[in-house]
Amino acid sequence: MARPRVRHGYKRIEWTCVSDTFRVNILFIYTGTNLPKFLALCINAGGRYKKLAELDVSAIHSDAEAFLHMKKAYHQYRGLRSRLTLLLRPVSIEFVQFTLWNLRNGYISVCDRPLCVPPETRTEYDYLPRPLRPLPPMPPDVFIHYLEHGEGDLSLNRCVWLPRLPKRTGKGVVQLGEAADGWGIHIIEGPNREVVFWVVMGTMLASALTGVLWAALMRDVQGGMGIGALMMAMPPAVMAAFLFRLGGP
Repeated sequence: MARPRVRHGYKRIEWTCVSDTFRVNILFIYTGTNLPKFLALCINAGGRYKKLAELDVSAIHSDAEAFLHMKKAYHQYRGLRSRLTLLLRPVSIEFVQFTLWNLRNGYISVCDRPLCVPPETRTEYDYLPRPLRPLPPMPPDVFIHYLEHGEGDLSLNRCVWLPRLPKRTGKGVVQLGEAADGWGIHIIEGPNREVVFWVVMGTMLASALTGVLWAALMRDVQGGMGIGALMMAMPPAVMAAFLFRLGGP
């Protein structure tokens, strides 16, 4: 019978147990040194570009601490987009396989999605249980909620989701160089619907009031309607242009 492969950071001890009637070989695998464990986040950096953020979570023992580090990394790697949090916000996640194609800037390209986790043969990846069921390892709505509000909702002693997230042991993908592949979490962004709603409602109210006042004070109904229509059209057009520019290709 073939022996199972030994995962990185583990080693095998073998001994033989002998009795009067039979001999049994027993294999025991135990953890060796406490190797780094890198959780990969794929973060939109503008246009078609996505950056890789690798977090060493080997010393993290709670979901609350893990999401605090993920939140800091997310805002750090967003760049200019971090200044536009009123327009763009994280709306979902996908578990993806990616390739690092630009080491200098940390750019990656997604190869497979949306429920892509490392196969069991990739023993350098640590996650529990094995095989990982059910999929996804963490529901997107739960992840987004804890990413935004985890520090208030999670206990410092609770560690339920972190063991399920795939983590690379030993070396991170960046240390392997360009063309290295890996598995991680792609944070997907979208319009902040609450902000868009209130901008549209405020624009409608302001344009209506301006049109009425212009018509009453200047005795120019057509002029008031024209100004109101212009005010109605401009803010949504500018907002749509910003969202289009910050979105994907």
